[in-house]
Formats: sequence, C-alpha cells, structure tokens
Amino acid sequence: MNFLRLSFTLAIISLLFSCKEPPPRPVVRIIPLPAEVIDQKGLFTLSSSTNITISSGIEPLRKIAALLAGHTEKYHGIVNAVEESKNGEKGSIFLKLDENLKLGKEDYHLTVSSKGVVIEAAYPAGLFYGAQTLIQLMPPMPKQTAEIIL
Repeated sequence: MNFLRLSFTLAIISLLFSCKEPPPRPVVRIIPLPAEVIDQKGLFTLSSSTNITISSGIEPLRKIAALLAGHTEKYHGIVNAVEESKNGEKGSIFLKLDENLKLGKEDYHLTVSSKGVVIEAAYPAGLFYGAQTLIQLMPPMPKQTAEIIL
C-alpha cells in the first residue's frame, strides 16, 4: 500500500514539473512604445569587434553612428569602429538610409538578430530614433559585453 501511495505521489509531482511553463522573455520597455514588436529567439552580442556600418557617408548618418559609438564606449567600455558599406556586414550594427521605404520622417524599422542589427529609415530622423531605441535595449549597467535580447 505504501509503495502504491509513493508511486502515485511521484507521478503527480512529475506531472506538475513537466507542465511548468518556460520563464517569460524580458518585457520590452521602450519609450515611446513601438507600433509593433515581433519577439524572436536569439540574441545579439555587442563587443569591440562589432562595427557600426552606415549606408552612405552623409553627415547625418556619421553623426548618428558617432552617437552610438560614443554611447557604447562611455557606458560599456566598448569601442566600435564606424565604416561605410552599401549592404552592411554580418555581425554589425547597420544604419541604412533608404528613401524608397514608405515610412514617415521619424519612422524606422529595427531588426535585432544573432547575425547583427539593422536600423532602416527613409529619413535621417528615423535612423536617429532607431538608434535611441537600440540604446534603450542595452543593459543599464556598465559591463564589457552588452547582450541585446529580443
């Protein structure tokens, strides 16, 4: 009888632990709240080998890239080089100005994956606000490697 009760108790406990939900992903706390957030698996690791790449050498893009580079250096001790490239590169933060995008002056698309970060906008103001959002996704505590989880 004790064996039967013990077996039943162990079965119930096993069932309860197998039904446990995985821990929730962090809530995205961004001001202003984005129009849409699509949760994906994976993370991007920002380090000193991460380049900030701009789609053209115009002054507004250089200033936005310098803003990002200055933030990562000041608050995380990470120095990031700024480069120009039409397509970005794997593992980089790519600021892409594309006038063909059907976005407003301050609108942007921000994509974070394990392959890199892409901020796209039709106007420099959109890239600026996308960069501000990326900064908000970085951990508030200074450390050598910042992981951005989305």
